[in-house]
Amino acid sequence: MVDTKQNEPITLKRVVSELPLQFSPRDVPETPITGIAIDNRRVEKGNLFVALKGGSADGHDYIPDAISRGAAAIVGEEPLELAGIPYIRVENSRQALTWLAAAYHGNPARKLTVIGVTGTDGKTTTCNLLTGSCWFQG
Repeated sequence: MVDTKQNEPITLKRVVSELPLQFSPRDVPETPITGIAIDNRRVEKGNLFVALKGGSADGHDYIPDAISRGAAAIVGEEPLELAGIPYIRVENSRQALTWLAAAYHGNPARKLTVIGVTGTDGKTTTCNLLTGSCWFQG
C-alpha cells in the first residue's frame, strides 16, 4: 500500500510509531509493509504478521511459517530473537493490532465527526434534526 498523501510506501517504522509503547520508533527499520496479517496462512510477501494468543492456538507457534510465506516483520508478545527479520515485542499484541491497522490505513477514525445526544426527552427529534441538517450541508 502507498500513502496517497505522500506517495510513499507504508513502512514498519511509520505504523509502529503510532503504538503507545515505551520504546523509541527510531530503533525500528524503514521496512516497507504491504499489509497486515493475523493468520499465517494468509501472509503475503511484505506483510506484517501479528502473532495473537487465542484460546486453542498461539500465533507465536506460526511465526516460522509466516516468515516462510514472506512476512517482512513480526509483532508478538513473547521474548524472541529472529535472525534477519524485525520483531517488535509488545505487551498485548491484540491491542497493538488495533493501533497498527489504524496507522496502516491512515487513521480513518481521526477524520470522523461524532455528535452525542443525551438527555431524558427529545433525543429522537434532535437526532432527526441533526441528520437532516448534516445531509443538507453535505
